[in-house]
Amino acid sequence: MLVITIPKPLREKLGDKASDSLVELLNKVYQTTREDIVEVSLDKFEKKLVSETSQLDKKITGEILRLEQRLIEEVTRLEQKIAETEAKLDKRITEEVTRLEQKIAETEMKLDKRITEEVARLEQKIAETEAKLDKRITEEVTRLEQKIAETEMKLDKRITEEVARLEQKIAETEAKLDKRITEEVTRLEQKIAETEAKLDKRITEEVTRLEQKIAETEMKLDKRITEEVTRLEQKITDEVSKLRVEMASYHARLIRWMFIFWIGQIGALIGILLAFFK
Repeated sequence: MLVITIPKPLREKLGDKASDSLVELLNKVYQTTREDIVEVSLDKFEKKLVSETSQLDKKITGEILRLEQRLIEEVTRLEQKIAETEAKLDKRITEEVTRLEQKIAETEMKLDKRITEEVARLEQKIAETEAKLDKRITEEVTRLEQKIAETEMKLDKRITEEVARLEQKIAETEAKLDKRITEEVTRLEQKIAETEAKLDKRITEEVTRLEQKIAETEMKLDKRITEEVTRLEQKITDEVSKLRVEMASYHARLIRWMFIFWIGQIGALIGILLAFFK
């Protein structure tokens, strides 16, 4: 509370009672004026603080929404890219499997056709040989009826040799066909195994590459979010520091203006009193 000391000449002219009343009046005026100034200053400060806080909230909300939108877009793009890659790999695997199945079916058809042709050719050759032998035997029997005894041994030997030769030829043909079939089956199995190994390696590489790319994207997003949060915190700290500096400056100006105001009020009152007592 302001305490004013009345100069002695003025106190002598006014008297003790009037001087005390004047001091009380000046103190009341000072108190009232001080409360009004403080109330106005607090009101202005609260309005400015609310305005600055609202602006900061809007900025922070905008930054958060932008970051969330960016994060959603990145995640959506990565999911779409992964889905496209999976679709391509699935399509490629389906095409390779279909092609291999078709090739196996064609190979089986070729082998089956080749075996059928070989069997038909051998049957035809055997039938032709039997027809020739039957004709030859018939001719020989008709022509050499009187030499049956001598010729029987020769024919029997000849028939035995022919049968053995045909059986040996049939056995050799069967062995060749069996070997050829075994080789073809082995080659197809080896080719299928190599194709499976290549596809498995390709799928493993693609999965590894996708996982690495997803991990790198997650690290980049995490780093970006950390940087944005740090920048926002630094910005908030700077704004609060500015507000504090402005509040200190405003408080100093307020004290200075209050001092100037009261000096003027006191000077005016003293002038009025001096003019009144003259």
